[in-house]
Amino acid sequence: MTGESPRFADATRDRLREALLDAAAEILREQGARQARMADVARLAGVSRQTLYQHFGSRDALVRALLLRETGRFLDAVGDAVVSHADDAQAAVAAAFEVFLAAVAEDTLVKSMMTGADGLAGLLAQHGPPLLGAAREQLVTCFHRAWPDGEPADGQLVADCVVRLAMSYLTLPGGAPELTGQSVARILGPFVLAATNTAHRPAATPAQ
Repeated sequence: MTGESPRFADATRDRLREALLDAAAEILREQGARQARMADVARLAGVSRQTLYQHFGSRDALVRALLLRETGRFLDAVGDAVVSHADDAQAAVAAAFEVFLAAVAEDTLVKSMMTGADGLAGLLAQHGPPLLGAAREQLVTCFHRAWPDGEPADGQLVADCVVRLAMSYLTLPGGAPELTGQSVARILGPFVLAATNTAHRPAATPAQ
């Protein structure tokens, strides 16, 4: 009888990891980060504490992995919103901010993770810079999905501005997500429009 293949073992391990993160998300939403215990996560996932610690060596490591997964998920939604409005740069910026701010407002776990509330301030202080860097890179990828001919430097600048503005609005909310998105788009939209229009201009003809 042959043992399981490495590919099957990897898939099984990945499914278990996702199940553990799902359980952690549910526990944190119900109890908050301060009250959540590894034993509760293991019990909900139907595994032993030893199994949980084999995948995540500590409580902080588990919360950090959950932070990265949940942030990546809603940034994917932001990217999809941008791509779906690629023909209108201002609408793309407005949609991106609306999706981002609505996700934070509607999900207490995401809000705690992004603002450092509910006992997550220490983790955010420790892992915030790498997380924001990853967010910028994901938004750069999104920029080039929407506007493949855009300049790399423009994508980097737009991503940096979006991340900084988004974090500012999380700290000091400016109203309903839809209205905030429209306000930000009035400022940032013209630059994105100029950057994407420049990408599609024909090359200048050399002087004869």
